[in-house]
Amino acid sequence: EQGHRVLIVEGDLRRPSLAARLGVDPGAAGVAHFLSLAIDLDEVTYETNLPGVRLVPAGGVPPSSSNLLTSDAIHELMELAVLSANCVLLDCPPTSAGADATLLADATDGVLFVVNQRRTPRPQALRAMAALRRTGAALVGIIVNESAAGEDGYSGYYGEAATDAKPVEPAEVPPSRISG
Repeated sequence: EQGHRVLIVEGDLRRPSLAARLGVDPGAAGVAHFLSLAIDLDEVTYETNLPGVRLVPAGGVPPSSSNLLTSDAIHELMELAVLSANCVLLDCPPTSAGADATLLADATDGVLFVVNQRRTPRPQALRAMAALRRTGAALVGIIVNESAAGEDGYSGYYGEAATDAKPVEPAEVPPSRISG
């Protein structure tokens, strides 16, 4: 809404779910088509139900997503994506689901690691971050979701203050490729 142009690239080719959540036809052409058919990025980019946010959906489940994700075409896709948006988010499958997330991390400037506190044991999260680091991925931050007050040890510090928090206007976002 602030004039920012955000592009989300759905990198989870095995279990795609973003298209339906963002109001895009789940059967629409997307990443798999771009990588395998060498078509224009504009042909697989769609407006979403969020203002200022566009999506390149997965575009179907290919027989071998790992082969597509290791091709030079994924780097080309990300280079073109950066030219068309202020911020590019590459949504990846869980690191525990196979090698796809670590393969995709190579096509980004940084990884924003998202972990579900209720479903992901700490040792599993630490192993996943270590696997990403071994690939040379730059870990730029961590988001912990489904964290209940009192479970994180900060409920008295952040929990009470968060209710009084005021929204902050976003800073100008430089072109970047962040996976998460």
